[in-house]
Amino acid sequence: MSDELDADVREFVVACGSVSQMEVLLLLRRVPDVWAPAAVAAELRIDADAAAAQLAALRDWGLLAAAAAGFRYAPRDSELAELVDRVAAAYAERRVRVIRLIYSQPAAAVRQFAAAFRLRREDDEDA
Repeated sequence: MSDELDADVREFVVACGSVSQMEVLLLLRRVPDVWAPAAVAAELRIDADAAAAQLAALRDWGLLAAAAAGFRYAPRDSELAELVDRVAAAYAERRVRVIRLIYSQPAAAVRQFAAAFRLRREDDEDA
């Protein structure tokens, strides 16, 4: 198995910007329930405010849907769902490689790249 990641998987990982955000996404993908920020925080042992911010960011990317009690995994289209499936496989098979990629990016570069990579929100599609 090659240690290299596909270009679109690499771009997604870099745009994700943090291991905890990746873990939040993969948790909601793996357990397709409605998750409140406090439940995500408890499950992943992270700060509740950080969990809420990460959930909101993932919703803005078109990866989650808001529900009355929290958020659920709901990619906006099948192409995005397929990309997340490949990111999840890469994280499962080459976790250290993915984590190194996340940490190798300077914080400012990650923010700039994430802004450029930002996926359109559902309500932007009608514009």
